Amino acid sequence: MTKIKRVHFVGIGGSGVSGVEKLTKEMGYQVTGCDLETGGHDIKHIKGVDLVVVSPALFYQNSKHPEILEAQKKGILMTWQKFLGTILLKNKKLICIAGTHGKSTTTAMVGKLLIDNGFDPIVVLGAKVPEWDGNSRNGRGKYAVVEADEFNNNFLHYHPDIAIINNIEFDHPDFFKNEKEVYKKSCGRKNINYRKR
Repeated sequence: MTKIKRVHFVGIGGSGVSGVEKLTKEMGYQVTGCDLETGGHDIKHIKGVDLVVVSPALFYQNSKHPEILEAQKKGILMTWQKFLGTILLKNKKLICIAGTHGKSTTTAMVGKLLIDNGFDPIVVLGAKVPEWDGNSRNGRGKYAVVEADEFNNNFLHYHPDIAIINNIEFDHPDFFKNEKEVYKKSCGRKNINYRKR
């Protein structure tokens, strides 16, 4: 892939995409975006862009999405989680928060602790924080704090130095068949010893 300068976000109104879009713009990239409510979807939107970033949810909602199909054809499509984990945060010490309940709250708390102690982290989460004017915060420090969602195995795009797991229980039934599968996919192993506690 060529050097990325121009990034187009599809589904820009989503809670995850909007935070990454805000961060991308603050990091100096040229950014465009659309969703059904702001401009609709059209392959003209991706003309001249280096990368098209989407929410994985769009793959489930519309298998014939015009911008996604065109970006796939051009080889410039990436989920926002992969873009965040492999490009925007590749040189950061990464703290990831996963688990069924409390990810956003815990992510905001960890971010606030680092800010208050002078570490100036990047923070990305799925809820808006008024103090940061949105659901992400750009920082110049060595740390990044990310809410790592299990759906679609999105969190496997991150390689954390520190992982905080709030809890593990059955969630995202549209992706995981049962609780056992949550454990297997979360650990990335086929032969995990699973025991319900």
